Amino acid sequence: MERREAAALVRVEEARTHALAAADRLDAACVELSNLVIARLTVAESTAVAVEGGETVLAIAGGGPRPGVRGAARDEAVYSRISEIFNKAAGPLRVKQVCEGLGLPPGRNATESVRSKLRRLADDGVLDRVEDGLFTLASTVVR
Repeated sequence: MERREAAALVRVEEARTHALAAADRLDAACVELSNLVIARLTVAESTAVAVEGGETVLAIAGGGPRPGVRGAARDEAVYSRISEIFNKAAGPLRVKQVCEGLGLPPGRNATESVRSKLRRLADDGVLDRVEDGLFTLASTVVR
């Protein structure tokens, strides 16, 4: 009976090791997916195709950081989507709710990335931080 118990314990430990490795691979894949989603949305929203005189022209929106909001021009689309999410919300939102609204997969990397953007918007007066991790539109938006 003790040998069988020891053998079962070994199998459990091996399965646990494989499960932890699989969880690490899953986390890495979620981070990669999050980065790709953000990149795709940024490119899609910051570029537009126009037809001028029968010729297709690629026009890039932006051209620099938005006044009043720190960050690279590539974040413009993400900041715009975050603003849309808060404009549609009935009240304050948690960071994870904003991540869901952006279509990001759950995970620490996406959450921390969005949290830093929300803090930046709060520092710039666009959002108010109600409590840690809970944000709402500022009563008077400073632009």
